[in-house]
Amino acid sequence: MTARTARALGQQPKAISMLAERLPPRTASTLGVVGVLAFLLGVLVGRLTTEDIRRRWH
Repeated sequence: MTARTARALGQQPKAISMLAERLPPRTASTLGVVGVLAFLLGVLVGRLTTEDIRRRWH
């Protein structure tokens, strides 16, 4: 069972890279969207964890 699981996990990266080679525009779009969402999430977390901006500048 362990060997079969390892084999299946070993095939997944190969399948993903083959898909990325066949559909480069979709791959680029997906990575772009994920990057923008990660950036916005980082900004949101940063805003929620800081004090009020007006207090920092006065």
